[in-house]
Amino acid sequence: MVHAGKTQENLDADITVTLVSALSHETKQMTMQVPAGSTLGEALQYLSPPFEGLTTKLENKQLGIFGKVVDATYLLKSNDRIEVYRTLISDAKESRQKKVKAQRRAK
Repeated sequence: MVHAGKTQENLDADITVTLVSALSHETKQMTMQVPAGSTLGEALQYLSPPFEGLTTKLENKQLGIFGKVVDATYLLKSNDRIEVYRTLISDAKESRQKKVKAQRRAK
């Protein structure tokens, strides 16, 4: 597999990336080696325990690199941290506003 702008020499090396998943009931982290030139989507094919089976759970999850949401075509770089974001059940700002209103009514 050769990617645009990449030479075969650059693609022969592996890079190290970290996958972090902080779902509501557990947090997992795994460091893995993937071929240089891999996309985020391709890297998910290399998952091993404790992440095996996670790809089926990722369909409705957003993925990111160091806090920035990216899609499956993102070209990974060495030492990238792949983050799996859980779906939020409430907006933090909205929750704080409701709490302040409730406190004001209680006075």
